[in-house]
Amino acid sequence: MIKKRNALLLASLRENARISLTELSKKLKIPISTLYERIKQNEKSLIKRYTAIVDFSQMGYPVKVELLLKVKNLQKERLKNFLMGCGQVNKLQKLNNNYDFIIEGFFKSIIEVDHFVESLERDFPIVNRAIYYITEDLLNERFLSNAASMKL
Repeated sequence: MIKKRNALLLASLRENARISLTELSKKLKIPISTLYERIKQNEKSLIKRYTAIVDFSQMGYPVKVELLLKVKNLQKERLKNFLMGCGQVNKLQKLNNNYDFIIEGFFKSIIEVDHFVESLERDFPIVNRAIYYITEDLLNERFLSNAASMKL
């Protein structure tokens, strides 16, 4: 179990990873040197990476889909490797029931989604699939992102 002060530090970084150590020190009432050491320690274990949450529609990719796929057992690894190399795939997760993978993808048009799915069906023995077009992100990356939402 994570200690309360460390959890508050991580929540603050999830809320704003660009916050200065000086601001963070004032907010958490922890010396800057201690914060620096805790952040470095967490970068070896809990913190996977620092990233930006981008509005892909503003970059010309207005179509967001969640695609669930089930493929014949012998082809799972090949499909996984293929999907990991696809530029349209933002997120790939392995599932343990009814479907093998869930894919979050961004596309320029619905036609582009159709072509992507058709190529998957042509190149892999897809047993089952479901496509969900995301019309609006209502909540994104909020889990444990502020002290108020944490029950410590």
